[in-house]
Amino acid sequence: PRGGARSVQAVARPAPSNAEDLAKDLWGAFRPLQIFGLSGPAARAANVYFFAVDANPVDSETLLGLAPVTLGLKGFIGLSLSCDGLRWSRPEPLVDSQLAKGGRTADHPVDGVLRSGDEVYFFVHQNVPDLAP
Repeated sequence: PRGGARSVQAVARPAPSNAEDLAKDLWGAFRPLQIFGLSGPAARAANVYFFAVDANPVDSETLLGLAPVTLGLKGFIGLSLSCDGLRWSRPEPLVDSQLAKGGRTADHPVDGVLRSGDEVYFFVHQNVPDLAP
């Protein structure tokens, strides 16, 4: 597959301090996420298609994101962590995924993380229709 440099963007706004602030349009501009280890030349070989973000079930001060990622000829569902939703750790492969049409991953994370005792479950849609090889 050719291509690369697909990335996710985010927008932020300050937390409202009162009802008047809540009614104001205080959203900033969209900007690409900063993903540690995926900048410069590394970013040109990487595709991060979207993030499914949830509160981290084992650390309420952080966010946990799952993303379909391709790095060259390798596809996987990656797990990444953030303290602010704009700066993220490099996605760590959680589940390998076959490359599908257009070099995308055949599998996608589903927005949902479940904690049961000491175990954490992640939901992945395998072999997404119209993408699966």
